[in-house]
Amino acid sequence: MGKGKILGAILGLFIGLVVLATPAFAMVSVVHITQLPEYTTTNGFKLSYSALSDDPTTISAQFSVQKDGGIWNTFGAAFTGANGQIQVTDTQMPSDGKYCFKVEITSASNETCTTYDSKAPANPYNFRKEQVGVTTLRIRWTNPSDTDYDVTYIYRGEQPDFSADEGHKIGGLGGTFNENMSYDDTGLDLANKTYYYAIRAFDKAGNGSGLIGDNMTTTVLGAKTTPAGTKVTTLPKEQAVGGEVLSDSTEPTPTTAMQGVVNQIAETVKTASKTRLAGIIIGVILLGLAAFFLFKKRSQ
Repeated sequence: MGKGKILGAILGLFIGLVVLATPAFAMVSVVHITQLPEYTTTNGFKLSYSALSDDPTTISAQFSVQKDGGIWNTFGAAFTGANGQIQVTDTQMPSDGKYCFKVEITSASNETCTTYDSKAPANPYNFRKEQVGVTTLRIRWTNPSDTDYDVTYIYRGEQPDFSADEGHKIGGLGGTFNENMSYDDTGLDLANKTYYYAIRAFDKAGNGSGLIGDNMTTTVLGAKTTPAGTKVTTLPKEQAVGGEVLSDSTEPTPTTAMQGVVNQIAETVKTASKTRLAGIIIGVILLGLAAFFLFKKRSQ
């Protein structure tokens, strides 16, 4: 093979490596969307995105929403720039169901999903109380039939009129829907005191049922009971275990992944930069070898 052909082949290889390395850097594009909780009781909140590209001026981000695995529908105007925030309203989430939100930029996208649940579960039923020891009362009930049932809380007061709040909560049990449950309240002074009980069920979104308990009729969320004996005031909302409620103007709390997105983006850019640099270095080395080869041939 002639010297010209060898040099041409080496130069071609060098140019190819540089060309291949450059797009790897130019295509760096990462985007992240704020992660929503598994369940929410509100359809009004804010979503944010953070994006990075080798050319930030070209970033254009568009949000879209999907319900129950259906088609994606864009909403809001496209954002320009590395970050932005959009308001979600009942226009995007008009009824209960699972919603997924997506943000897309030129060559990347990211999604987050949540189940919107605005309905309170049914009340627990078959409430009863019995003494099973000198200092122990056993509370029995059946969990509601809602499939998204999560937990039932037990409240106790020493007066006929007490509030079902954190100060009167003595415990909670999960189980499954329609399951018969019991809770033993121990260490009581049954010889000298009278104890009054109420229970309330919560679903996975944090929606609370009405209260049932000692000589009580059932009630609805946010209302007072109309008891034959015991009077228990229902508080408007009490957070269930595992539930998370987003207010109309609150942005969902970023997850650990959101907090680490900057590091992930930086690592991606670093990797792409190294790829480009490696290609250039290899090309320079090959050119050096070609020059050395030609110099050696001429000196012979």
